[in-house]
Amino acid sequence: MKTTDDMDFGRSDLDREPLINVYSKDEFDKRVGQVFNTIWEKLVMSFGPAGAGTFIVVPSSTQSTFFNTKDGYSIMKYLEFNTKIDHTIKNMMSTICDRLNFTVGDGTTTAVVATRGVYESYRMRKQMSDCSLNRALPREIMKMMNRVKDDVIEELNKRAVSIQSDDPDVLADNIKKVVYVSSNGNEEITNMISDLYRELQFPAISVANSKDGSTHAYTIDGYKIDTSLTDQSYINNDDNTMSAGPMDYIVFDNKVDQDVYDKILKPLCEASKQRGRKLACIAPWYDDVALGGPIRRDLLEDLKQHGSISLVLLVCNKTNARARTLLNDLAMLLNTPVITRVVKDQILEALEKDPDIYKQFDLDNRNIPGANIAVMVPNPTPADPNGIALRLAVYDETIDKNTIFMNDATNLIRVGYCEKATLGMKESIFAGFYYDPNVYETTVRVAKSELAEAQHKLEMIGSFSLSIVEKQQRLNALGLKTGVIEVGAASQMSQGYLKDSVDDAVKAAASAFNNGVVLGCNVSLLDAIDTLMKKRSPMKNCTDDQELYYDILNILASGYLTAYDTIVNSIYPSDATINVSEFWRGTDENCVIYCDEKTHRKIYADRDKANKVFSTLSDDASSTDDVHYSVVAFVDRYSRENGVVLDVTSGHFTSDVINSTETDREVLNATVDLLALLITGNQMVLC
Repeated sequence: MKTTDDMDFGRSDLDREPLINVYSKDEFDKRVGQVFNTIWEKLVMSFGPAGAGTFIVVPSSTQSTFFNTKDGYSIMKYLEFNTKIDHTIKNMMSTICDRLNFTVGDGTTTAVVATRGVYESYRMRKQMSDCSLNRALPREIMKMMNRVKDDVIEELNKRAVSIQSDDPDVLADNIKKVVYVSSNGNEEITNMISDLYRELQFPAISVANSKDGSTHAYTIDGYKIDTSLTDQSYINNDDNTMSAGPMDYIVFDNKVDQDVYDKILKPLCEASKQRGRKLACIAPWYDDVALGGPIRRDLLEDLKQHGSISLVLLVCNKTNARARTLLNDLAMLLNTPVITRVVKDQILEALEKDPDIYKQFDLDNRNIPGANIAVMVPNPTPADPNGIALRLAVYDETIDKNTIFMNDATNLIRVGYCEKATLGMKESIFAGFYYDPNVYETTVRVAKSELAEAQHKLEMIGSFSLSIVEKQQRLNALGLKTGVIEVGAASQMSQGYLKDSVDDAVKAAASAFNNGVVLGCNVSLLDAIDTLMKKRSPMKNCTDDQELYYDILNILASGYLTAYDTIVNSIYPSDATINVSEFWRGTDENCVIYCDEKTHRKIYADRDKANKVFSTLSDDASSTDDVHYSVVAFVDRYSRENGVVLDVTSGHFTSDVINSTETDREVLNATVDLLALLITGNQMVLC
């Protein structure tokens, strides 16, 4: 008799039950398209200077929070779909935009709007029977798309203009132009950020909630780094931070577990307490079981008995190579080495051999500016010639720098020190250091050299490198000047909206400083595409690759024209036209009148340049009195031919509407990645 398995083994596919977690290519493509169109519909409402804000409501068990934002990334992040597959697809698209938001803080909506335009153009061209897109496989299309993208970026980089200047006023003015666009014309934010650049030349800027409800900016001396407190019990300020005075510090680049806590941190903390200080430990992660159990019980008991916690635990929020570099810099400033896994194991081994080693310490209470020193010194014995011992002393500036306390780096573990710090759940600022000036100068010199090398590579390859931003940020942090913008408003909703704007503007300013600027609204990007189209115009008997290259340029041009047109249409209706016979009528000099009965909006332009645009739009433009031209077509052509952007809020063409070159590069990268998801999707297995 056949078993169930035997009987099923020979069944045809038609007889089988469908796999309910497998979505076919057609179904997957359909779902991707539907999700993408939904996202576009929701984001386009906030696009451009005339875009509306979106209320985001985040429910909680206690009290729902809500805020108003025009930030496309925030809107996209909070969108939820009814089915698991649709929500998964949304998350895939959101992940593509993560890099864009991280680097420049803006551009998500532009990328989505442009991608939709590119995709629609792609579908229309594929309907042409002789189109190269129909002769190429999706992977071949995307391979060529990436090649075209690299060429466009190379052309775009040629149009980048540096805004850096030795003149603080010139730099501040350049930053002001970038921030004004990024903040949607918020003059308060614009002036605050530009003033910080005027004062500090290139500050590391921290954004926080205001304590008094007002929005203001100031500078502090200090080193800013992404760290987070492990427990809310540390917080002693209304803005979810902890203010700390003179404190000792120990830094690990590896996990702190129960053994490290018991044998190293607790004794060092006791030594610090004898000097009237707290001890702070900074590490990439802690053992979850220990942190949530014995460690937390000890901390709460300390809080109960003394009214404060003597041991402060901080997590370095990132564990990549960049984070390790920043951690090393902080340790240098605190005048303490980073304790590696090898050194940690050596200390634990020494303590295993002599558990009472801490009783040998002779501590005093001299009020000196240094810190406790944990010294690991050679301790040979007949049984163990390579044995070591741990010693704790007090760093005194009077100690001879040639002694073991200062010159034997392999055997020296100094507990660091600084006078004050503001420790938060996302970032911390440290100030009042006693570092070795020679070591500091060497570190800065190396940081400058690495940045210069990365910038040189960028010039050679002409493509974006995240390492440049990271190296510039490191150098900025080593300047030990931090700009702070505290954001306040009358309501939580208003505060959330304003803080989003400030965050985006700060990132936009930093990106512009590092990468130079180009014309906004993708005008420089369109010009770069136009240049390549003129260079690569297909000839008779061209190869399939040449034709495919040109077709992809065309669909990219269509997509980014759509993005610019969407901004223009937010003020001027899509069917708006310019009547040549009414062109120069009116009292305003060089005024193109847009005759709309409802708005009577005007577009201001140079007479000669405008006439030239009309002549390129139609051979009859100069001789025909009653010719109507699309406002959008006129704006597109005028912008690219004259290197300007239409400021839709004023109706004037200007070169002051600019954004970071990096913004356009990253928008293009996001567009290509989103397009890949739209046209190369295959079946999906949703677990």
